[in-house]
Amino acid sequence: MGPAMARWAKIGTDRSMLMDTGLFILVNHGKGYLRHILETPELSIPEEDVVALFGNIEAIYHFSRGFLECLEQCGHDAVSIASCFVDMTDGFDIYTQYCTNYPRSVVVLTQCVNDTQLAVMFKQRQSMLGHGLPLGAYLLKPIQRVLKYHLLLQKIVNNYDENETGYDVIAKALHSMTHMAAHINEMKRKHEHTMRVQEIQSVLHDWDGHDLMTYGDLILEDSFRMSGAKLSRQLFLFEKGLLVTKKREDGHLLVKAAIESSNLMLIESVPKEPLSFHVIPFNNPRVQYTVQARNLEQKRKWCREIKRLILENFQSVIPDKVKELVMQLGKSREEEDLDRSLCEIREQAPRQHSAPEYLEKRRAGRRKSTSTILAARRSPPLRRRSDITPPNFASRIKSRLSDTAEEVRKQLS
Repeated sequence: MGPAMARWAKIGTDRSMLMDTGLFILVNHGKGYLRHILETPELSIPEEDVVALFGNIEAIYHFSRGFLECLEQCGHDAVSIASCFVDMTDGFDIYTQYCTNYPRSVVVLTQCVNDTQLAVMFKQRQSMLGHGLPLGAYLLKPIQRVLKYHLLLQKIVNNYDENETGYDVIAKALHSMTHMAAHINEMKRKHEHTMRVQEIQSVLHDWDGHDLMTYGDLILEDSFRMSGAKLSRQLFLFEKGLLVTKKREDGHLLVKAAIESSNLMLIESVPKEPLSFHVIPFNNPRVQYTVQARNLEQKRKWCREIKRLILENFQSVIPDKVKELVMQLGKSREEEDLDRSLCEIREQAPRQHSAPEYLEKRRAGRRKSTSTILAARRSPPLRRRSDITPPNFASRIKSRLSDTAEEVRKQLS
């Protein structure tokens, strides 16, 4: 057995790693936090708060005992240890419920420690158990543990010969626990999303629209300056629609516009305003909202997601090639100029500080006057206005738009 295998064997038989005593501390009859609270009715903790605080910790405790017994029978055999993970994969589903409930557990725990009577009880219980860590640290232990299993299995896979007997079992265990960790993280994300959407719904003032949960995932949210408005606007971009809101003095949000994604139009390029873009309801194009982003990154992020949602919610089927063309369009000349300016600023950043603005203007004026005099000396005689043919920028732009339109027509035909 190599060093890596020895380390894994130690991990596999280490009770503190695989069966944290914190679980015993939480649920032990007569001594643990949970049992003490349940058996002390004079404590002012509502039953629903107790459930939220501890979640399904007892189920995890009993599962962990069985899991530990399986591991202790494996000795130093890494393949047998991996088999325990494979055989008990379904049992790890209970961690999903616990992890999803954890944010609520933190809220209740915060409320408890702010209560004088309960705070004293928690400290007395901690002192009696002889532990330096408070209750909150032990409530986090199950999450930390289950999200580390796939990392431990990854280490053994990296140091195990693929041709050696039992490699497929270890690889299967790694796959199962990696999938489990990803599933838990996804469930946590969805739960946090649901909580956030409910929070937004609760602060909407006089909202008579659909439940925000029917709008799909919350893709983006941020504050923007908006043309014609003194105060900033809070925008919420959902899968199925865009909300434009104004924050009131009482903290509530007043909905100024609600545009469904299937009814949404976007104009990315606003003349002389490289950080702005228009959002327009298709059924009422006279209503136009000009949104100004803080920087190009924010603008491009929002425009990209809005275009994607418009395409995904379009009534007819759009060929993939057309979608690609639409996603690539929209960068204005002002944006390109701003990009170049930012690049120049970055390149010049290490240099010394420039002179004050009024001196720079004076120098620029002098350079311009000097250049004009020198050019006059070297320049040939002036030609008549009719001899000069200015570049036809309008025809070039028209040509580019025609080419793009033709390409879209070919894809749709």
